[in-house]
Amino acid sequence: MRMKNAILIAATTAFTLGLAAPAVMAQQPGPQQKPVAAVGCQQGQKQPCAKQVAAKPAPQTAQKAPRIGDSARKAPPLQQAKNSRLPAPPKNQHYRVLDDRVVRVDDKTMKVVAVIGMVKDILK
Repeated sequence: MRMKNAILIAATTAFTLGLAAPAVMAQQPGPQQKPVAAVGCQQGQKQPCAKQVAAKPAPQTAQKAPRIGDSARKAPPLQQAKNSRLPAPPKNQHYRVLDDRVVRVDDKTMKVVAVIGMVKDILK
């Protein structure tokens, strides 16, 4: 029983003092750790690489803006109010909301003919 308690106390002390933390951190990189990439290293090199640089995080991708010619089949139609600032669309075209932007769409092809602007700016 004493041996069991001694092992339990030693393990608890080691964990509390942070002696076990490096092993845990090596398995799972935390938010403060950055991946390290070797720079200028060659395969077959006998010595470890001298230069190591922190890898840059991938840039956050901005929401893709619709372009003329994109399909708007899945975009919901825009319900225009009677007092809307948007002019009536030309014949055989209508407005839709695609990726938080108001676009004008051809009725037959359902392709974007014009990108009008952001919904939040137009429908204030």
